[in-house]
Amino acid sequence: MKTIVIAAGYATRLYPLTENFPKPLLQVGTNSILGRLIADIDGIEDINEHIIVSNHKFLYHFEDWANETDTVHPVCILDDGTESNDTRLGAVKDLLLAIDSCSVDEDILVVAADNILDFSFRGFVDEFKRKGTSLIMCYHEPSLKALQRTGVISVDGDMRVLEMQEKPDVLVLPETWNTGFFPAQDLANLADDDGRRVKAELGALAGELGVNLVAGSVANRRGSRGYNTSYIFDRQGCCIASYDKTHLFTPMHEDAAFACGNRLCSFPLDGVSCGIITCYDIRFPELTRSLALRGLDVLFVVAQWPDVRIGHLNCLAQARAIENQMFVAVCNSCGTAGETQYGGNSAIIDPWGQVLCRAGGREETVSAACDLAILQDIRNRINVFRDRKPELYQV
Repeated sequence: MKTIVIAAGYATRLYPLTENFPKPLLQVGTNSILGRLIADIDGIEDINEHIIVSNHKFLYHFEDWANETDTVHPVCILDDGTESNDTRLGAVKDLLLAIDSCSVDEDILVVAADNILDFSFRGFVDEFKRKGTSLIMCYHEPSLKALQRTGVISVDGDMRVLEMQEKPDVLVLPETWNTGFFPAQDLANLADDDGRRVKAELGALAGELGVNLVAGSVANRRGSRGYNTSYIFDRQGCCIASYDKTHLFTPMHEDAAFACGNRLCSFPLDGVSCGIITCYDIRFPELTRSLALRGLDVLFVVAQWPDVRIGHLNCLAQARAIENQMFVAVCNSCGTAGETQYGGNSAIIDPWGQVLCRAGGREETVSAACDLAILQDIRNRINVFRDRKPELYQV
């Protein structure tokens, strides 16, 4: 049995402490975090080698540690070639790299390099041998807030895994979640003041959870004018982009409450090119196509779309995904505000128009993994951007 230790992360939440030094090698008492793990695992008789996967930026730190550390079993340090958090491979790809590079064809114990544990892995390995099947180590966590920071599994009475959900990369909120759409009375007093409250509270939340946050939109006041403004936060809690809704819904006199925006909004999340539009914007294909021409891979649509026209939203979202060959993530409100019933049906749609997940009409959370690797294949098969005739589209 070999140990594969995943140590290629960048621990951005601990910056500046870990900006130029790997988290697993931080000292805790008389030993480093990684040193504690290996000291325990190295004493298990079934283990015959430790494979540690590092990123390129911190490679020499791990090589120095291996040269200075006495172990019973040999230590191999692998370089996954990445040099920043935006280009990291992720745990699964690092694991596959280790298996392929070292031609591993036996049982493996996979551990994260930055865990401090108060028990030995010996019992876990013994249980694996007794069960004769793959095992996942888990613990019960009653706090919902804590669960949002990590991967989660559901188990039955015999501790068989029924479902697993990874820690999300991106969380998305709907349109004008701070006021509803939109209170005709007292909107000026209810609106955020240039996003100060949103930036402070949701920026802190994104940083605490270590997750990218597309924070829907809020009624927002800048100077004497109101805007329907969306804010986007990265994993460090920094506000990296904002967008004022461009197309205001005149049938409900939204243009009397807000000023319209005058620019597109695109931004990177973990190195992925993303953009955002708001509700009524989705009815204007020119807007999404303009974003697509910037090289967008994922479009976020935040909405307060009524139930009576929910079929339109579903159809338009699939059309925008197909015609622009991108993922579309829609977050729509639900429930009743005044006399309007909002339709929910939040969804994630792939570039073929396949619905990866869809909510119902009640409040709920849905999630899906977007395989970005399919984008280039789709665009190569049907290259709509190459075949465009923009000279014919002028009015």
